[in-house]
Amino acid sequence: MARKEEQFDPYEFGARNADPELGAFQPLPPAPKRIKPMHLLFAFLGAVVLLAVVQNGRSRNGPPLAGNCVKAAFAFDTSDVRTGGVVSWSAVGPASSTVVFGLGTSTVPTTAGQGKLAGPVSLAGCAASGRFGVNKPAGDYVVTAFSVAADGTVTTVGTATLAVSAK
Repeated sequence: MARKEEQFDPYEFGARNADPELGAFQPLPPAPKRIKPMHLLFAFLGAVVLLAVVQNGRSRNGPPLAGNCVKAAFAFDTSDVRTGGVVSWSAVGPASSTVVFGLGTSTVPTTAGQGKLAGPVSLAGCAASGRFGVNKPAGDYVVTAFSVAADGTVTTVGTATLAVSAK
């Protein structure tokens, strides 16, 4: 029974076929299949489109909140977030007002150092939404939403507790 020989690498194949004592030529092994550049481009574009669809499905526009042009209200997509995480929010209220979110403050914050998380954001169309990052150490924090009317009158819309956990 003849022993089946293993395939040779290209260098060994050339050396074996150059030496007449080792025998006849053997067929070349099949060339490896290569990815065509157009296929690679289509795969990349498909991945980009898939990523865009997945990102769009996330609560980028904030949590759902029933429209109301008279009474101001707000909602967060979560009450638990990790340090460095992002919270999506939605707010409704009079179209001529703006909304400002403050962290641990009872007055409208004007800078991040005073606890400002987001805003002022106009409630054009009686609604607005957005996102803010939370870069605080672990703990529970009170977030206050303020509605600022066109004449400068400030109204506290409400408060919510935001639980921040370590990374």
